[in-house]
Amino acid sequence: MMEYNRLTVKLLSEGYTAEKYPDYVKIASGHVSSDNSLDNIYGGFEYKHWWICERTFKTPCGLLCRGESCMTGLYISGVSFTFEDDLATIVCPYGRKNCTNTHPLLRSENFSIRCNVHMTEDSYEYEGSVEELLEKEDERIRMEKVEKVPIVCRGIFYDNSWFGEYATQFNQENSTYHIVLEDCGRGNDPTDFARLTSVQIGAGKGPDILCGKFIEDYIGGMLDNGALEEL
Repeated sequence: MMEYNRLTVKLLSEGYTAEKYPDYVKIASGHVSSDNSLDNIYGGFEYKHWWICERTFKTPCGLLCRGESCMTGLYISGVSFTFEDDLATIVCPYGRKNCTNTHPLLRSENFSIRCNVHMTEDSYEYEGSVEELLEKEDERIRMEKVEKVPIVCRGIFYDNSWFGEYATQFNQENSTYHIVLEDCGRGNDPTDFARLTSVQIGAGKGPDILCGKFIEDYIGGMLDNGALEEL
């Protein structure tokens, strides 16, 4: 039997089974046993996305945040930083490194801008929340970046991308350059996004850096037209 996550252990102790469980969870994919669907690589049940988005979470220092702002699925040294183990993470709005309030495994250089959060019954308020502090920091950076050299990176990043976190850290620490991320955004058509990007680049405009494979169908034509230089 696989080791179950905290959510699954709790539900099983309350009498739920793989055949009968609450509507806010689902059985995770990645089954490793044909006899028991709960024996999967994610430890059994997992929360449904809509339910997590409606929940409130709290950092070790007491800041509240929305579930949709958090990231799940980080695994370090055998520890699962997931919603299901009540150890999801979020970008620290203060940018603190080696904060003694956060989980010890998040204090390394690789994860120093992330903080663990846990689910709470506290009512969410925007004032004083992680989201408000991050927005204020973004505004400060926007005011500051006019004095920096912008580097535009375009790609399909979606929410809570590790790339976005490192870009934020870079912008906080670098006094010369400012990375601007241009994302396709959820709900938009990636094909139209790629086509627009290719047209802009063909006209000598567009981003400085392309991230990912979203524009791969147009690369050949842009190389032939001299819009890109193959390194």
